[in-house]
Amino acid sequence: MEIIRQQLTRDPKAGEIERAVSKAYNADPGIKYPPPICAVYAPEVLERFAEVITDFGEGGLFQKSKVRPDECSPLEFLHAIYAPGERVLMTDEFTKREGIVWERNRDEVPYEEGEIDSLRTPRMGLGVWFLPNPITGEWLQVDRVKSPTNPRGVTMRSEENLTAYRYMVVESDNAPTDLWIKALARLPLPITSISTSGGRSIHALIRVDAKTAQDWQEIKQRIAAPLIKLGADKGALSIVRLTRLPGCYRQETDQWQRLLYLNPAADGTPICNQPDLRPLRALGSTTN
Repeated sequence: MEIIRQQLTRDPKAGEIERAVSKAYNADPGIKYPPPICAVYAPEVLERFAEVITDFGEGGLFQKSKVRPDECSPLEFLHAIYAPGERVLMTDEFTKREGIVWERNRDEVPYEEGEIDSLRTPRMGLGVWFLPNPITGEWLQVDRVKSPTNPRGVTMRSEENLTAYRYMVVESDNAPTDLWIKALARLPLPITSISTSGGRSIHALIRVDAKTAQDWQEIKQRIAAPLIKLGADKGALSIVRLTRLPGCYRQETDQWQRLLYLNPAADGTPICNQPDLRPLRALGSTTN
C-alpha cells in the first residue's frame, strides 16, 4: 500500500488504496489509514517562509548543533538518539525487509565502531539507511506485506515490528537546498537531527513521541500539510520510512551522508533561535 501511495500522481480517495489491495489479495488490510492529505509543494510559500532568515545555512546548523556534527561517528549518532535496550534496523538495500539489527546496550565510550563497519562503505554502493523508530528485532509474519517476492509476508520493518513511535522523517527532493535548510531552522518543531542523503536532499528527524501508532498518524495529520507546502516529500511521511544514516559513504554519488545538526533534547525551539555553541570558523570556512 505504501509503494502504491508513493507512486500515485494524484491524491487517492479515502480508503481507495486499502480497498484495492484488499480485493487483490483477498485479505483484510488490517491497519486503517486516515484520509489523504490534500496539500502540494508551493515554492512561493517556501520562499516567503525561508527569506525571514537571510544568512543561515550549513554553517548555522554547525554552530547550533549540540555536538560537532563533523566529529560524530555513525555509532555515536545512534547512541545519542536511542535509549539502552532499544534495537535499530540498518540496511544498504532500501527494498529489503531485513537488515542489521543493532542494539543500544552500552553507555561507556569510546564505542565499538566495528559493530557497524560493514555498513560504512556498503557493498551495494547505494548508501546506508536506518529505520528511525526502534523495533523488536524479531521476524514477524504480516499478511499486509505479502507479495510475489515475499509470499509469507515475513518482515522486520513493518508497523507491527515497532516498539516505539518516536520519530517522523521529513525530507525534500523538490525544495532548493538553501531554502530547505532555512525552513527547517525556522520550524517550531523538536528537530533531533538534520543530515544529507549523500545526494541533493536533506533529511530531518522530528521527535513526536507518540504513544501509539494511531497517535503518530494523528500527529502527522496535524503537521503534514504545512510541511508539504514547504517542500516535504509526502511519500516519506510514513511511520516505517527509512532515512539515511549519517557518516556512511554513498558510492553511486561519491559523497558521504553527512550529519549537519544533532540535538537529542530538542524541545521545539526553532534552530535559528538557539544559542551558538561554537564559532563558525571551526568549520574551516568563512561562509554560512
